[in-house]
Amino acid sequence: MQQRKKLGKILCELGFIGQEELQKALSRQKNTSPHRQIGSILMEMGFLGERQLAQGLAVQFKLPFVDLEKELPVPAVARSLNEAKARQSRALVFDQVERTYKVAVADPTDISLLDNLRGCLGGSVEIFVGVPSEIKRMIDFVYSGKDEEKVIELADQIIHEAIRRKASDIHLEPGIEKLMIRYRVDGVLEKAFSIPKKVHPFLISRLKILAEMDIGEKRRPQDGRVKIERGGEWDLRISTLPAFQGEKMAIRILDRFTIPGLEQLGLGANQEKKLREILNLRDGIFLVVGPTGSGKTTTLFSMLRKLQEKNLNITTAEDPIEYILPAVNQIQVNPKIGLTFSTLLRSILRQDPDVIMLGEIRDEETAGIAINAALTGHLVLSTLHTHDAPSALIRLLEMGIEPYLVSSTVIGIMGQRLVRKLCPDCFHEGEKDRDYLNLGSYWEQMDRVGEKPGCSSCYASGYRGRTAIAEILMPDDNLRELVVKKEPGVSLKKAAAGIMEESLKEAGLNKVERGETSLEEVLRVVPGGG
Repeated sequence: MQQRKKLGKILCELGFIGQEELQKALSRQKNTSPHRQIGSILMEMGFLGERQLAQGLAVQFKLPFVDLEKELPVPAVARSLNEAKARQSRALVFDQVERTYKVAVADPTDISLLDNLRGCLGGSVEIFVGVPSEIKRMIDFVYSGKDEEKVIELADQIIHEAIRRKASDIHLEPGIEKLMIRYRVDGVLEKAFSIPKKVHPFLISRLKILAEMDIGEKRRPQDGRVKIERGGEWDLRISTLPAFQGEKMAIRILDRFTIPGLEQLGLGANQEKKLREILNLRDGIFLVVGPTGSGKTTTLFSMLRKLQEKNLNITTAEDPIEYILPAVNQIQVNPKIGLTFSTLLRSILRQDPDVIMLGEIRDEETAGIAINAALTGHLVLSTLHTHDAPSALIRLLEMGIEPYLVSSTVIGIMGQRLVRKLCPDCFHEGEKDRDYLNLGSYWEQMDRVGEKPGCSSCYASGYRGRTAIAEILMPDDNLRELVVKKEPGVSLKKAAAGIMEESLKEAGLNKVERGETSLEEVLRVVPGGG
């Protein structure tokens, strides 16, 4: 049997100690403590750290070293070993892969420990060397019912505070020493607070349990959902991502039953009137365009809510279903079983619908079927990812849709963004800074610019709530003719600009002038043209 390399030599090779320090420790061992391990003596003399000793022992016994500050244990898995045995053996089960338990031990010299653990756990055991103090700290945390109650309370507080702040998302982001909690409020991420990193695995596990996710799986992304009641019913959609410092978690908060009316979107009187005109039509396709998070789905559901009054057969295909609207047939897209937007749309057309809402037009096939549905007597509402309303016409043509079909079916396009509203409790009018940005004629029309000092009501952000800014394009005969001729995009945009009452930026600046938002906010969401 091959003899193990001496620990002192290994520690020197790893660069943890020098030969001089080793000789001093060996001399003390020989003269005063012949039965004590050299590692303990080196630590006592201040030449070696606890972590370095554990790493050296791992090399000596040809075992992997585990850093429990990074490979944090899952409480439910750790409790596979009873507390008394864990404390007696100074061993912590920190992970499980199928029927194999990964166990961190403080003393790898205990040769009987492996068989003992195998009998207690009833499965295969893979031994790792850990830092003794880290193992003890984790054991204290895992088996303390009081600490577990604190984690449950913490998870509840994080969710409750997010709902109180009207956040749309919660982000749990692990760093080197802290776990940062951030909320997305009114479309902007805000740091809420940070907590000690040691709480991270237990908090993540608690939230995974709520969402019925696999708490033992930390190496792959996962998705889950849970419904909660906090002064209303909320749908939490939880996703995890394995990051370098540990699992990152994002929680989307959906209020699926509160759908604003058209008058609550924040549109201008003429824009709201145009939407109502669209809803009085029996066929055609209406598109809401803009980037992710610009409120497109909310606008579509506000329109559907109005259409409900007409006793129509309304069917939707969505991914995901974000709102629940009674008396509307809502279908969840599921590509895994072949339920794509295009396949669902074909089936929906056989159900005698009056109105069809598609969550998004993503490809040529879906666009083609939607256009044909509009052509054959259906009102189709959908979204498209383009920068502005005129670009939607160009995008449909680029998808391969025949120009005459685009021209004859598109009844309207709404480009949309969401801007934060100035907090009514701390808003005050400020002096215009003419050097802030050259806005040409827009600037001369503005009488006031809102400043945002911040207060407790808006958590010092200066903003509270959001409102829509929009441009609505209803093609006229000239624009339709240009589409049929497949004129260049520049020509289409120029013709479209001539018939729109106002662009996105103009709509935003008008809200600045009325004291609803700030110039900085408008330029954040509409930085270029528009």
